[in-house]
Amino acid sequence: MKHFLILLAMLLVFPMANAAKIGDYQCNPVNAVAYVTGYLEGPENCDGFDYCVLGSLTGTPNGEITYFSNWADEVLDPFGTGDNMVLGVGEERISTRHGDIYTLSHTTYDLDTDVYTELLTVKAGTGKYENAIGRMVYHTKLPPSPGKPISFFGPISLFGVVCTP
Repeated sequence: MKHFLILLAMLLVFPMANAAKIGDYQCNPVNAVAYVTGYLEGPENCDGFDYCVLGSLTGTPNGEITYFSNWADEVLDPFGTGDNMVLGVGEERISTRHGDIYTLSHTTYDLDTDVYTELLTVKAGTGKYENAIGRMVYHTKLPPSPGKPISFFGPISLFGVVCTP
């Protein structure tokens, strides 16, 4: 129940520009821009996962990004309209000079509108982010790329809140 109340309070803090305290947690806003810098395949290159995407993050926090997945991406046509969506599930590590933030990632990419959204739930951390909780969102309207793989090279906005005890 305590974690539920903290997460509920975080939703109220979400639009705030300054740090806020909720119970025993100090919450800080996230406002950054991500750029993809590379892509690797194979468990030997990606901490046991099938593939990983590498990137950089500027803003708050500032650091490096690694997205890991086991090919959980799926193309769906939920409304039978021929307008497909790509749904993905993975994990992401954001490495900063103060520690790492570990998240669960749920992505959607609407092939009809070219809108990409990724919801991140903070599940753990190291250093300054040990026992962190929070929510973050990547969002951008990607340019169309007919006949080519989807490009996530950025800029991609990242915003949300990370709270630490």
